[in-house]
Amino acid sequence: MRQQAETLERKAAVLRVEGHQRMSVYANLFVQALIAGHDHKEDLEKFFLTRLPPDVRAAYDKWMATNPLVNPSAPLHPFVPELYQSPDELTAKRMSAEAAQLMEQSNRDGNIARSYLSQTVLLACVLFFAGTSAKFDVLTIRRFVIGFGVALFLFAAGRVLTLPFAP
Repeated sequence: MRQQAETLERKAAVLRVEGHQRMSVYANLFVQALIAGHDHKEDLEKFFLTRLPPDVRAAYDKWMATNPLVNPSAPLHPFVPELYQSPDELTAKRMSAEAAQLMEQSNRDGNIARSYLSQTVLLACVLFFAGTSAKFDVLTIRRFVIGFGVALFLFAAGRVLTLPFAP
């Protein structure tokens, strides 16, 4: 899952970079169209505006409808979120959110796996104590080692029972 999350995050980063590159081109076309319109070069203005993709052109037209040259409350440019949202950026945000969920699930699964591993080590210690208890000649020590092993077993078994099981 962690690998899927990292792959999604890398794809989202590539989308963001490509989206920013496209936005640079669109912004340049937008500025050139404004300059041409200001200089009354309608053919040149039309040339630049026809190079804008339909969604960007729609945002430009909405922006121009606000009469930005005389309206002080008009948006500063057509690329504000109310007028235009980059599809690349929206997809990248969705992919990043999905990657975050996958990473969170991966972390939870990793914590559970670590808990199971630690309980396995405790149960191995139980086997160690059970095996070494017979080596002691003193009955009190032998009982103590066995008792400690049983207590350790009960502790580890209780912990294992509280851990989630796979469906």
